[in-house]
Amino acid sequence: MQLATLLRGLGPLLAIGVLGACAIGPAIKPPAPPPPAATLTVGSADDHGLYFMVPGQTLLLNLPSAYSSRPAILRVDGQYQDAVLFKATGLGRATVTGNEAMPPCTHECNIPAPLEIVVAVVSDLQLQQGLLIAAQDLVASRDLGPLAVHLRTGQRFELSLVNRPGAPAWGRLTSYDSSIIVPEQPAVVSAGGIVGRFRAGNPGRTGVWATGIDCPSANPCPQSPYAEFTFVVFAS
Repeated sequence: MQLATLLRGLGPLLAIGVLGACAIGPAIKPPAPPPPAATLTVGSADDHGLYFMVPGQTLLLNLPSAYSSRPAILRVDGQYQDAVLFKATGLGRATVTGNEAMPPCTHECNIPAPLEIVVAVVSDLQLQQGLLIAAQDLVASRDLGPLAVHLRTGQRFELSLVNRPGAPAWGRLTSYDSSIIVPEQPAVVSAGGIVGRFRAGNPGRTGVWATGIDCPSANPCPQSPYAEFTFVVFAS
């Protein structure tokens, strides 16, 4: 009798406890941590870019999925909800391929092409004395699209081209906008090719044209060698 009376008294309290447990619901997941600050930050608009780093520096790619072709040079150092963090660990070049998140589709899907950038990891000394830009920096390996060389303001570099067999020799290097890519001395022409020294100036995008010795102007001439390097200068 006393037990029945006790249970009747606990009935409302037990009901409140059950309702309270149901009201709590599933546990709320904490928000994902944001990615850390990096030496360089790259997005989907920077496809076909060439970037220079030194060992220990980091690159944040604002895409949910990405990988490095040479982890011994550039390795994944962190995976975040919408970004991948890379860290330079050795000298050399690595290609980074990244992919956008794909929404579910029922019929036809327009799959975007993967992003591809090139990261050149150089020594501190080379970064201070001047980078070397050459024919390998003209086009991307994926689709032979033009590469855009990204440089910080103030970065010095040497642009060098070797003469092509059977073709007229290189004779001129011309900066389309000398406020963005500043020539520091006239190009030196030799039997092997041409070398010019430049400095990254104001932020912006421009090109440097290489033309043959038989071409009287910076514009392309028929039957004369021609190459155009693309540069993007950003504030340091």
